[in-house]
Amino acid sequence: MNSRNLNYYFPDDQNVAGMKVFKEAGSSITGFYFTKNNVIKVVQETYSSNYAIYFLFNTAADVPSIYIGQSTNGISRIKEHAKNKDFWNYCIMIVSDNNSFDRSAIDFLEYHFINQFKSTIYHLENIDPRITAPTIDRFLKSTYNNYASQIKFLLEANGIDFLTDRRIDIKKIEYFNAKKGCDARLYIEDGLFVLAKESVIKRPIESSANWSDGGKWNIRATKRYNYYITNNQAIELGTDSARLVVDIPFDKPSPAAELCSGYSENGWLFFDGLNDKFKDSENHSSTE
Repeated sequence: MNSRNLNYYFPDDQNVAGMKVFKEAGSSITGFYFTKNNVIKVVQETYSSNYAIYFLFNTAADVPSIYIGQSTNGISRIKEHAKNKDFWNYCIMIVSDNNSFDRSAIDFLEYHFINQFKSTIYHLENIDPRITAPTIDRFLKSTYNNYASQIKFLLEANGIDFLTDRRIDIKKIEYFNAKKGCDARLYIEDGLFVLAKESVIKRPIESSANWSDGGKWNIRATKRYNYYITNNQAIELGTDSARLVVDIPFDKPSPAAELCSGYSENGWLFFDGLNDKFKDSENHSSTE
């Protein structure tokens, strides 16, 4: 097994959790990790205004989400997002400190990672699904793929899991069927709750738009439902339901249950047998 060295620099020793700069030894690619309230501090860092590919994360919601973008001036673009995009709580921005990134490179990297994250636990916030690959000179494509490989390593080293390889022995899968007459089933893999392919999902009930939360749940749930259809991960059965054509992972069972019923649910109780199987687990809460 080959070893790789990653160096970290913490600009503010009083706030090491809110901002760090990192780089693999021998590489020209530099990464910046920073929380939303530390954007202004990144402006002062060398290379932060270079061409960039960036990832805005929200890990505070039931379903973690991500927005992937590109910019010819990385930190200036993130400053705009800090004002105009409310959903994210931290960013990982990747630049090249020798200016080897150009418009073509960051366009390819944006396309590459949007498609990489479609099959992960993260809900993709991008409106444009980037289905069509950009036209790249054959001599540049290997270089860009090398950039992508390095960036993936940096993301994984900072706790981002792509989870794209699902080589499971079907005979060993334990399924938990949905209750309340919903045609759906769930299985567990690597600590994630995976809503199985062929499960039926439902549009949120209309009355949820008038709930006491001001309709926030309805907006979030509708956006989630539409996302899977728009990204060809579900096929519509009618105006209010669709069938999944891929497995969808969640970090909690309740978002999966809500997607299946179109209503606010406790996922531990919604999937038959799930609560009993995990009731002794330290990480389990039937009141989630």
